[in-house]
Amino acid sequence: MRVVVFGGGYAGIVAVTRLERRLPESAEIVLVDQRPTHLIKHELHRVIRRPEFAAELQIPFADILKRAQFDQRTIASIDSDAGAVTFEDGEQMSYDAGIVALGSRPNYYGLDGVEEHSVPIATPADATHIADSMADLLEAEAGTIVVAGAGLAGVQVAGELAAVRNDADATDISIILVEQASEIVPGSSGRFQEAIRQALTERNVEIRTETTVSGADESVVGLADTLDIPADLFVWTGGIQGQALFDGDRPRVRADLRLGDRTFGAGDAVQAVDEDGSLVEPTAQAAVGMATVAADNAILRVQADDQTGFRPAYHRYRKTGESRIVTVGDTAVAQLGPTVVTGPAARALKSVVGVRYLSAAGAIENALTVFRSEFDLAHPRAGRELDRDRP
Repeated sequence: MRVVVFGGGYAGIVAVTRLERRLPESAEIVLVDQRPTHLIKHELHRVIRRPEFAAELQIPFADILKRAQFDQRTIASIDSDAGAVTFEDGEQMSYDAGIVALGSRPNYYGLDGVEEHSVPIATPADATHIADSMADLLEAEAGTIVVAGAGLAGVQVAGELAAVRNDADATDISIILVEQASEIVPGSSGRFQEAIRQALTERNVEIRTETTVSGADESVVGLADTLDIPADLFVWTGGIQGQALFDGDRPRVRADLRLGDRTFGAGDAVQAVDEDGSLVEPTAQAAVGMATVAADNAILRVQADDQTGFRPAYHRYRKTGESRIVTVGDTAVAQLGPTVVTGPAARALKSVVGVRYLSAAGAIENALTVFRSEFDLAHPRAGRELDRDRP
């Protein structure tokens, strides 16, 4: 029996961890990723202010996996019905059940010059590039930064850049956050949006909604139906697309997350429709929830092979209560159901969520580093309390 997880992001790691706990010792579990490390992507914006933090966000898979094997290779194709993967080196691997959790990549929508002249926030190298560019602007004591896309990622990048600028008292550096929709963080509640808008405005981030990027060159961000913006740094957080393996698509799956007879999808790699018929947003929270369903269904699929005529009653993904957490520089905004929380309480919540996830993945030291960074903890009592919680 072989179960393979493709991709070591949030969904992939949660799926592997669940498979390790629930499959018998005789089962072979394989994690495939082209990189050797897991990236704590929800904290990537922190590197803009603290470049040295980049290393802490990358956890070797060897430090996370307990009994699963790690295979570092690039995937060329997957036959989701037959249960077979072909790698770029030409080798093939069969599997009894598989989970595709390859994540997504930035989508530039074919806009002229945008990919060439912008920086995404997808890797530590991207975040370091933004930090270096900001350092150049601080040295010049002037400049304009455009962040395109006011979803959670764009808000966090704009907030972090504002913190760097404000700490340096560089009043001649402008930060402009543009969003095509009529409000920031589209799809979220009005109270959540307003709290984020207030936090950004208090930090002198200019917000332009109903503003569409039409293109870019080395010094200008082009806008549709309004004046272009001269820009010294252009950060793109305007959307995602699927991996090249799927020709840029994110295959749509139903609530049971089936991509094929032997394969399930989880996280940003797919577009899922939940049990209530709603399209699932591409968030880390959703990726983790989908991963548990995909792992359980993969187990049901391999069990079906051992039971003639057995048709699995697959589990179905259903979104839980709405919750969102976003940092804006040194503050945070969180929504738990209808309640919106700001300030220290929201920051504490974001840190606890990160620690719980990383601890579950077996990376407690990295979890504590994230926690301390979120709070700038230096008080010895705080350190002792954290140490007391170590397993």
